[in-house]
Amino acid sequence: MSQNLSEAERALLLANRFFAEMPQRERDEIARRGQRRRLSAGEWLFSKGDPANGVYALLAGSLRYSAVSPSGKEAVLNILGPGKWLGDISTWDEGGRTLDCIALEPATLMHLRTRDFDHLLDTLPAFARMLLKIQGERIRMLLSWNEALTKLNAEGRLAARLLFFAASHGVPTEQKVEITVKLSQDLLASLIGSTRQRVNQIASDWQERGLIEMRNRFVVIRDLQAIKRLIDLSSLP
Repeated sequence: MSQNLSEAERALLLANRFFAEMPQRERDEIARRGQRRRLSAGEWLFSKGDPANGVYALLAGSLRYSAVSPSGKEAVLNILGPGKWLGDISTWDEGGRTLDCIALEPATLMHLRTRDFDHLLDTLPAFARMLLKIQGERIRMLLSWNEALTKLNAEGRLAARLLFFAASHGVPTEQKVEITVKLSQDLLASLIGSTRQRVNQIASDWQERGLIEMRNRFVVIRDLQAIKRLIDLSSLP
């Protein structure tokens, strides 16, 4: 059964900077209408084509966005961490969920049902502006990744993905950045459109050079500037 968010869970909404920028009154009204949803590792939040039942904000854990090709092969498109909002597009246009979404690890979300989402849009201009900013951020990220797919080889694409995760899931510690979401080589290969064998070759080379560490599927970037330079050096001819 769904329950209202606790005060600690409400505070987790502030992980999204656009939500945190809103006035306190608007934040309180959104959180008051939100319902807690918990997922176990491997549990589906929704499947492509499912009718929309509202919008979600991820409070803790991680989610995997993916799609399945006609041949049955899964392509992982993104990994979402705390602070991300999802499901707003299909709730707006009532066209059904656009991708599969599954929990990579135990996850806690805030669920805004469709009627609450519509009410907040009608009554809180700051909420609508927040969603527009989120859409703008997504578009910028999509355009940046499309450019990387076009211009970079596998090494450059892997470097670009790790920088993305360092920004969205990274914890700086001394001279390192620890990425807090598990990234298996199979998952990384799917994310960059390559093979597990190629990812293993690149990762092994980077570890020997002291650029990264692999700790039980967690990646630690030891030389952030070197990883950034790899993108410039990895442009396709």
